[in-house]
Amino acid sequence: MKNQKHKFFLFISLLFIILFIILIFWLKGYRYNSTPSLPIGWYKLTPIKNHTKLLKNTLIAFCPPATQAFEKNNFDFVPKNGICQNGYKILFKKIVGVENDVVEVNNKVFINGQLIKNSIVQIHISNGISFSPCFGKHILKKDKFFVMSDFNLQSFDSRYFCEINRSDILGVVKKL
Repeated sequence: MKNQKHKFFLFISLLFIILFIILIFWLKGYRYNSTPSLPIGWYKLTPIKNHTKLLKNTLIAFCPPATQAFEKNNFDFVPKNGICQNGYKILFKKIVGVENDVVEVNNKVFINGQLIKNSIVQIHISNGISFSPCFGKHILKKDKFFVMSDFNLQSFDSRYFCEINRSDILGVVKKL
């Protein structure tokens, strides 16, 4: 009986140590991306400050926008068991459009007339799901960003939920 208590105590102690290490990694900004939007692996999240300039091609972590377009097109692609205010998980995407950029969404995405790689806009996907993309021409205003994955053309991004606000952005991410 004493041996069983000892093994149980060791197990609980080991479990506590592992959870503590995970917590430390989380607090230090380390995140694991398991989605196909970006290469799978470890990323380091650095929080942004008010003066941080966010440029095109910057990888960011953000909370999905609390918009009708997001809710209409989500179809549970982004699970609701995350830390964002609206309950969703954090997303990682690349900034492809910034203030004053002209974003045109038709069957593909163009920023200032330039075609974005892997930007095919899908309307119908498997299981009878139909998207309502953000079709049309949009000029991005101050603190608005168009984000996408040009790594995976099946990504759920601004093609379907439109631009995001700077206030949705948690930080910049870099692949380790």
